[in-house]
Formats: sequence, structure tokens, C-alpha cells
Amino acid sequence: MEPTDNENAIDLHVEATSRLVEALVASESRMQRRIKLLSEVVFEIDLAGTIVYLNDAWLGLSGQTAAACIGKSILDHFLDVDAELLRQEMGNANAQGSIRGARIHGKGGHIAWVDVALSTLPGGGFVGVLHDTTEEKRTQDEVAKLSVVASATDNLVVISDAAGLTEWVNDAFVNRTGFALADVVGKKPGTVLQGPYTDKSAIHRLRGAIAEHRSIQEEILNYTKAGEPYWVIIHITPIFDGAGEVVRYISVQYDTTDRKRFETQLLEQNAELEKGRIQMREALEAAEAANKSKSLFLANMSHELRTPLNGILGMTQSLSRERFDPKHREQLDVIRASGEALLAILNDVLDLSKIEAGKMDIEDIEFDLAKLVDALQVQFAHLAAAKKIALSVEIRGAQGVYRGDPTRIRQILTNLMSNALKFTELGGLALSIERREGGLIFTVADTGVGMSPSELDKLFLNFSQADPSTTRRYGGTGLGLSICRQLVEMMGGHIAVKSQVGVGSTFTVDLPLVWVAPSRGSVAIEDAVVDEPAPSGHWRVLAAEDNNINRRVLRTLLNQVGIEPTFAQNGRETVEAWRTGLFDLILMDIQMPEMDGVEATRIIRQLETDRACVHTPIIAVTANVMAHQVELYKAAGMDGFIAKPIHVRDLSACLTKFLSNAEEPPAARL
Repeated sequence: MEPTDNENAIDLHVEATSRLVEALVASESRMQRRIKLLSEVVFEIDLAGTIVYLNDAWLGLSGQTAAACIGKSILDHFLDVDAELLRQEMGNANAQGSIRGARIHGKGGHIAWVDVALSTLPGGGFVGVLHDTTEEKRTQDEVAKLSVVASATDNLVVISDAAGLTEWVNDAFVNRTGFALADVVGKKPGTVLQGPYTDKSAIHRLRGAIAEHRSIQEEILNYTKAGEPYWVIIHITPIFDGAGEVVRYISVQYDTTDRKRFETQLLEQNAELEKGRIQMREALEAAEAANKSKSLFLANMSHELRTPLNGILGMTQSLSRERFDPKHREQLDVIRASGEALLAILNDVLDLSKIEAGKMDIEDIEFDLAKLVDALQVQFAHLAAAKKIALSVEIRGAQGVYRGDPTRIRQILTNLMSNALKFTELGGLALSIERREGGLIFTVADTGVGMSPSELDKLFLNFSQADPSTTRRYGGTGLGLSICRQLVEMMGGHIAVKSQVGVGSTFTVDLPLVWVAPSRGSVAIEDAVVDEPAPSGHWRVLAAEDNNINRRVLRTLLNQVGIEPTFAQNGRETVEAWRTGLFDLILMDIQMPEMDGVEATRIIRQLETDRACVHTPIIAVTANVMAHQVELYKAAGMDGFIAKPIHVRDLSACLTKFLSNAEEPPAARL
């Protein structure tokens, strides 16, 4: 039976209805899925506020699942004050409004800020949206706090939006630049502040940092509204929201104009200082060149003067061993005294030059005080006796071994005692030494002519003497006491003088010397020290000496002890002579043509090592006997030194030391 038209119409209505229901269900399903994907919380509540529906965003905001909250009042999740506002909004018959800045109990017990949008549903109840504004609120609070701080700071502060357009500036900015907020709002700060001489590369770096949303610090030249340039160190920091998006930029600018101006002045001053330094360096180099020339001249002068002095003093020492009648003996003494006076003057000039050039070395070695005093007593005993002046030497509880420079101490005392002897005609000369904590006090007193207070004022000056007539009467250069003062001060000590005209003078030298040990068996002070005779025998001595006069002096002095030396005129000949001969001792000059004595010594020592030869003593015979020079000789392999002009005592001591205990030379054994 076929359906009637009415039945067909019903079927069509049912089918249409079914399709409409399916479409509605599908549409609602799609809507539900979309709602679930929203970042805002979507909720539905009844007229009493009971939760009917929550989307998944609720979990991220409150920390609770939607299922756990269905059937409970949404008002319980708001703070009381804000819950009351929501209740009032729900009480409106046609609620269609919003609440900004409401607070709910958020995730982890923290307070979350939300904006609430609420609408009524046709069947009763409400649908709403919660927009989380916590991060925005936090940012706003930070900006507000920053604004308070920025308003109080002297630094220039600019707040810009995400596009870099100015929103706010502090009073310091207005006062420094002359631009009011109205002048710059909505504009990029750089377009207003930068000028013709602003560094383009700095601008490029600032723009690049802003484009990349990163902080940057840069020093840049800006301009005021009046066109005045000023320097700032600008620090730009981006401010991000909770989603990591930049919401604004904060620029803090520190005015460095005064510092820049100071730096410019400093650079100008440095340029002037550099100019002055260059001029000073040139002057110093010129002075050093002049000083070097002077030192070279003095060294050459010393060498040239010591050669004839060596001849004079050497030959007078040789002749003094011969028998002469009183008249000729007196003439010989005059020659020797004159030579020694010339040598003393030469030594003073050279010492002063070394001190001024900063090349005077002060040694720090151990020495026996009693032995040093013994030598001084022997040195001045016959001189005092010749003038019929009493000589007194006394050590007051200060015997022992000390650390210091015995050579310079002896030089100081020799100078003081020589002066005392020179200016004393009657009475006596006394040297006393006493120990104090941390050093020794040396006192040299005489009963000579004495000095007035005005004369004492210039006593220690270079080339100065107490009375100009002194030079005419007593001679001298006026350098001795000046050198004494400088040597004492170089050793960390102090020299003083007391004097009275017609009564005498007393010099006191206070030196910080370290006591090391008791005396090591020195000769008694009252005992005379005599030169030991040099050992005689068939000794083979090689003497390296390029000067004819010095060769004659050496030959004469050595012949007196039965030694006939073999001579070489330079270092090269010395090495060759050593190769072909068997020598017991080498007397080595230092300054020689072709090869000097130091180099010749190094070669001989190396050959001895290579050939396993017996060590031949080598003695430097030179006028250069400063501490650093002696160290050079030792480093080259020399065994000792004799100073020029040669003194018989020094030569005898050398021969005694190196030949007395030696075996008979090969020539004698043959």
C-alpha cells in the first residue's frame, strides 16, 4: 500500500527535522571545541551564580579543573569585594556589562587580576568571559613605580610604546633638553634629539637593538631644543608582557657632557705633557749623550794619566829599595809624594763623575773592622811621624766582622785623616770607632787650624773649600769632603762636623753597618804591618801589557824579586804565548788592542777545559776596579786583580799568594 500524501509530508518533516538537529548538534560541537581552545576563561552560571560550564582555560587561571568546580558558586573564587561587584552586576535584569580589575584566587594561591565580561542568557542565567590581566597589571605597577623613581632622578628618562613612540618623559628630560612632553609625545626620541654631528654608527646600533628587542648602552651626542649639543650615555631596556611581547621601552640617559669636556681638556693637557715629555726626553738624551761623552773622556783621561803615573810611582817604589844619600832620598820622596797627590786628584775627579752618573756601586760584603783599621794606622803612621804629629787609633768595643763596603769606608776615613793631617801643624790626630745599635760611629779629630761657622756651611760642596787661601797654602781640589758626604749618604749614613778656629775640627761619620761575627784573628792595632817579600825563584810569568812604560815598570818590579817576565802586547798574543809556553802566572791588562784581557781570559779558560790543562792563575792589572768590573773579571775566570798604578805591596801580595805554594815550574825541573 503506497503512502498517502499526508504520510509523505510527515516523513519529509521528520527527515528535515533530523537533519536540522544534526546540524545544530554539529554546530554546537564545533562551538564547544572553539571555546575550549580560547585562552580566555568562558563560563556559564545560573541566576544564583552556580557554575554550569567552564572551558579548559580555567585550569591555567585557577589551578583547578573545570569538573571540580561545576555546581559550585563562581562567587567563591573572587575576593569578597570583587565578588560583591559581580553579584550586583548579576542582579541587573538585563546584565550586559563588564568589571575591570577584578581579583580571583589564582593558581598556586596567588591573586590573579581579570577583566570580567558578563551577558544574560535568554533562558535565564549568564554567560561570561574572564580575561587574565595579571601580567599587564604587574607591568603597569612597575611602570608606575618607575615613573615615581624617574620623576625624582637627575637622569633623563623616556618611556616609549612598543613602536618606540614617546609616551612619557621626566622633569629632568624637560629641564636638560628644553623639550616638553607635548613636543615629543608620539614621536621617536631620536628624531627630535639627534643632530648633524651625532654619530651615525651609534644611531645604527641603537635602532638595531630596538628592532631586535634587546637592551643596549651607547654614548651619543644629542641636541637640546635650542640646538646646544650635549653628551649622554643612553641605556634602553625593553619591557615584556606575560606572553613575551614588547609593550614599551624605557630609556635612561646619564648626562656626560662635563666628563666629555674634562676628557677633551685632559687630552689637550696630555698632548701638551707629551710634547713636554718629548722635549724632556730629547734634553735627557742630549744630557746622557753629553754625560756619556764626559764619562768616555774621563775614562780615556784616566787611562792616559794612569800610564805615566804608573811609571812615576812604579819607578820611585823600585828606586826606594836602593841606597841613596839623604839629599837624593829627599828628592825621591818629593817625586813619589807628587805622583801620589796627582793620583789622589785623579781618583777624586773620577769618583765624582761616577757618583753624578749614578754608576758608583756600593758593595755589601763581610769585612774585618780591625784589619781595616790596621791598614789605616800603618798608612798614616810614618806620615804623622814625619810631621811630628801624634797619631791615636782606638776601637771602643766595636771589634768584629761587619757587612758593608770596606773599600768606600776606607776611602772616607783616608780622606778625613789626610785632611786632618794636612791642616794640623801641632798636636795630634785621633781616629776612634765605637759601636752603636745598628751600626758604627767613626770619629776623626784633629788639633788643626779649625773653621768658622760660615766656612762650615760650604764645606761639603763640590769644588769648594772653607777658605780660598786654603788652595794656595795647602792645595787640593775641594772634592774630597763632597765625595765623602755623597758616599756616606749612599751607604745610608750621616756625616757631621764641629770645628773652632785655632782649636781644631771633629768629623763624625755614622754608618748603618750590620755586625756579623767576632773578629777573625786580625793583627793587633799597635803592631806594624810590613810587606812580605815576594817569593823569588825561576817562576815563569806572562805579562800582557800594550803600553811600553807599563811594561818597563812591571819588568823592573819583577826583576827585583828575580823574575824575568815574558811580555805580550795584546790579548791575541797572550793566548798564543800561553798555547806555546808553560807559565805559572799571567798578569793580564784589560784594555788592549785587537783583543782585550777579559776575552783572552775566557779563551784560555775554555782551552784549559778542552785540553784538561792545569789551571794557570790570571791576575787583572787595571785601573778599572769597581765592584761590577771586578765581578766581570771573576766571571771571565780571573783569580784576582792589581790596581794601577801598581803598588809594590799589592804586587808582592799577589806573587806570594799564587806562587809560594806552587810546585817548581817545569823549566826548573828540567
